[in-house]
Order: sequence, then C-alpha cells, then structure tokens
Amino acid sequence: MTVQSYRDQLDFGFIVGANIIPHVQVMCDMLPLEFDALEAAFAPPPADIKGAAE
Repeated sequence: MTVQSYRDQLDFGFIVGANIIPHVQVMCDMLPLEFDALEAAFAPPPADIKGAAE
C-alpha cells in the first residue's frame, strides 16, 4: 500500500501479488468504512474544532 500526502489530501495505491491477496478490490471497498472508524477514534470532538476556529 502506498500513501502520499499533498495539499491536505491523501492518495492511496495498491500493489499486491495475486497469491497473497487474490481479490484486492474487496480490500479497496473496505477502506471507506475503515477511514470512518479511524476518524471516529482520533478526530477531536466537534466542539473543540469550533472553539479552535474562533
């Protein structure tokens, strides 16, 4: 898995061997749910974001 950050965006790429991950699309399809879980676990509460902007 490759990740590159540029201008507040992340770009992902996948390079896999078919003998290790035969259905890479299944793994790719799971990414949005996993990103939601990461954001829920580590993002500051909405009140903190609003307070920081003021």
